[in-house]
Amino acid sequence: MRNLAFLLIALLVAGSACADTVEISDPREYFLKIRDAVFTTSEPVNAQLAVPEPAQLLPLTELSRAQTEYWVRFSVVNHTRENRWTLDTGNIIADQLVVHAQTGNRHQIARQGFQKLWPFDLRYGLPLELPSGSVTHLWVYIHSNVGASTPVFAILPQAEYQQKAFSYNTQ
Repeated sequence: MRNLAFLLIALLVAGSACADTVEISDPREYFLKIRDAVFTTSEPVNAQLAVPEPAQLLPLTELSRAQTEYWVRFSVVNHTRENRWTLDTGNIIADQLVVHAQTGNRHQIARQGFQKLWPFDLRYGLPLELPSGSVTHLWVYIHSNVGASTPVFAILPQAEYQQKAFSYNTQ
């Protein structure tokens, strides 16, 4: 009985940790809302290897400049034939960015890490595989020594991201 109560509590916490699901119906750019999907953890988590357990999550109602590391979680349902996507993250200076994409029992990890120097290119693109007809849960770990700012996330097809990044960098 005690184990059942613990399991129910864990499921409630996990359910509250879920952001709105993004429904992808066309191969185009989608911006993601993160208002209720930002978390810190009660104890350190090795972001290179795993995502936080539900019992470790502490929701953040706002990002303070003192916050140097945090997690963002959202879910994506891909209704298109396009499987190769990019998570584009902007409006931050990140020393480390790690994305965990979980679809069923498949776990994909992508990383970016920079020491940004002038001129700042405040874009980070990480490849994602979003299987068609499946729900993918994304956990994004952001570490920044300069303090937190509210990131802007978008998901777009890989080919479109490469065109956008090329155009952005050549200006």
